[in-house]
Amino acid sequence: MKLILNADDLGFSPLVNQTIFKLHKLGRLTSASLVVNMPASQLALEEINDHPNLSVGIHLNLTKGIPITPVECIPSLVRLTGSFYHAAFFYPLAVAGAIAPTEVQAECRSQIELALKAGLEPTHLDSHNHWHMLPRFKKIILKLAQEYEIPSTRPTNPRHSLLPSRIWLQAVVDRNFPLRFPDSVHYVLALDDWMNLFGKPRALFFGKILNRILNKPNVTLELVLHPGRAPDPDFPRDSISPKRRQWDCDFVCSAEFEAWLESINGKISQGR
Repeated sequence: MKLILNADDLGFSPLVNQTIFKLHKLGRLTSASLVVNMPASQLALEEINDHPNLSVGIHLNLTKGIPITPVECIPSLVRLTGSFYHAAFFYPLAVAGAIAPTEVQAECRSQIELALKAGLEPTHLDSHNHWHMLPRFKKIILKLAQEYEIPSTRPTNPRHSLLPSRIWLQAVVDRNFPLRFPDSVHYVLALDDWMNLFGKPRALFFGKILNRILNKPNVTLELVLHPGRAPDPDFPRDSISPKRRQWDCDFVCSAEFEAWLESINGKISQGR
């Protein structure tokens, strides 16, 4: 099994940036996804060259902060204040067809081109709050990756997201995905989803069903982390707090995580 340890939200705050780069130095991260429109995004871009073995992609963002594209060009994406809708409003609007795909593509292109002009050579594309898995938008990220010759994207099929539900995991096993995707199966597991109220992975994380999925041939697991430290005075409002982000860091640096890797025959890959 190929294991990618990816940190989302590079650029959220100076402390988030520092934490991500530190985890990479410790061998706990292989890649990171940069949000380009946040206050600490430029700081991250300035330091990326100091970490040549860290694969850095673009975390396309439509739900936090201010867009790169002039707001008059993307009216369906922004509130009257000129900022993006929060995810809780974005998703209902998208499902109702009120978000224009042409505007989504325009803003994503602006974000990619900003990163390219700053000297970034992105290794992958994904999205903040996983909006690229919505049926109306999933073709956009694939088209942009091809257009800008970006090597990979996070899977657009929501069934490839491993969720902490016995029913969901059993459905993945029963669908026998490796037979339908014989070349490779790329699953995504966001560690925060699997944490309990005490900052520890739920029992299902160590269970037989997930183990069966990950021990199949040709599986790639992208373990998504949201690193951070608490307190963080510069942290923007987000559904994943600095305290919860610190839980991710603590777990991947623990002996318990090493034991889990051994149980799934996982070996941390270099880069993507």
